[in-house]
Amino acid sequence: MRTMFSIIIPLYNKAHTIKRTLDSVLNQTFTNYEIIIINDGSTDNSVSFIKSNFNDARIRIIEQENKGVSGARNRGISEAKNEYIAFLDGDDEWLPEYLEFMVKTSLEYPDAGLLLCGRYTQNIQTGERKSSVPAAYAGKIKQIEFFHNPHVFAHISATVVKRELIANHISSWGGFIEGQKFNEDFVFLFRVALHTKTAYCGFPLAIYNGNVEGQATSSNLTERKVKDSLLFHNVVIAEWIATQRRNLYFKIFMKYELRHIFLLKLKNEKKEENRDFIKSLDSNYKKIFPAIEWTLYTKTGLKKLVIYYIMFTKLIWRLRNYPRIV
Repeated sequence: MRTMFSIIIPLYNKAHTIKRTLDSVLNQTFTNYEIIIINDGSTDNSVSFIKSNFNDARIRIIEQENKGVSGARNRGISEAKNEYIAFLDGDDEWLPEYLEFMVKTSLEYPDAGLLLCGRYTQNIQTGERKSSVPAAYAGKIKQIEFFHNPHVFAHISATVVKRELIANHISSWGGFIEGQKFNEDFVFLFRVALHTKTAYCGFPLAIYNGNVEGQATSSNLTERKVKDSLLFHNVVIAEWIATQRRNLYFKIFMKYELRHIFLLKLKNEKKEENRDFIKSLDSNYKKIFPAIEWTLYTKTGLKKLVIYYIMFTKLIWRLRNYPRIV
């Protein structure tokens, strides 16, 4: 049986970008898919624009009251009928061979429940693109350890997940966290990765468009970002513990990730914010750090020492040759 996809596109006021997105799907060289558009209470003419400009039986538009992008994706998951679920935001795009190569990836690694693809980051205003594929994976399809560096491998619009995996595991915690504005995609991806093998297609075939009008990631909502960052960290460590701490690389990466956050806050003279952030973290994080290191982070008067120590740990990280974008 040929691999079939249910493509989930959350839609909220994307009349200015949805044509590019849908054109990129309808131009795919692999054509065995359905497109599920969840209209999340749009107040512009997004839906009427789609109906006037696209006439394809594979497109389904489902209406719901505004619940945010997480609620829209969850609705799409519940409506999906096919073997694999592919996510695509209403302002991102795929190159024509994207689904074809994701089929190749699924056939080479049938045990992988999470399939990721290389991507470009593009300034939608200027058209300037930069590939995110690390050199060691360029032009290859390989099984990877997701937690060697999720920031390199993962982007929601370059993600395919087995529907069976979602039904067996993810449904127990409800998919994407509704109401979460930032990091909602990474919570989902981290939790999925803790339950399955991951395969990576090292060709930049997805396009993340930045500098888009109305884009959530461009919002200057500092307090909300801090709150959602805490939610992300606390939820994913709970998932890791629930899996009996099987993935040791999760522990290594989360230490690196938190050290980076602490470093930025200290460099920006946010010592009190850093202390409050640490206090709000799940207590299990304290257990994965050496006791003396954690004590350093709770002392606001040791800024220079902490910065030097974190820079040293980042050097060790790089010496391990974990993938990064250069």
